[in-house]
Amino acid sequence: IRSSLRDYDRLQALAVILVYIQIGCALVGSLGALYNGVLMINLAVAFFALVAMDSSSQSLGPTYAVLLFFAILLDIAWFILFSHTLRNIIPDEKYEPLFAFSLRLALSMEIIGFSVTFFSSILWIQIRIRHLLS
Repeated sequence: IRSSLRDYDRLQALAVILVYIQIGCALVGSLGALYNGVLMINLAVAFFALVAMDSSSQSLGPTYAVLLFFAILLDIAWFILFSHTLRNIIPDEKYEPLFAFSLRLALSMEIIGFSVTFFSSILWIQIRIRHLLS
């Protein structure tokens, strides 16, 4: 693993794979009935990441780093505000089973997406360091 983390091209390829996972999580999670706005924001940030990586622009990389930082803060705030509510929703006479499932799906995709985003930010820092040193 260490040898692959030292190779800039492999880091870049892994970053692209992580961005595609973020896009998938955001798309699937946005199908939820409520609380899916943050997933749409994560989708926009992931699309911006693809543009930044494909264009190799010197100004888009730092802009993406700032967007990634604020996306992580937004995800943390979303977890603090809504995760307790979403975990406690059970299908009953107030919530239909499909409605409860869609909310749990949104929560699950947010958890997976946040994990990937957090790992992606660490990888992005590694990429920037490798780029600056080369």
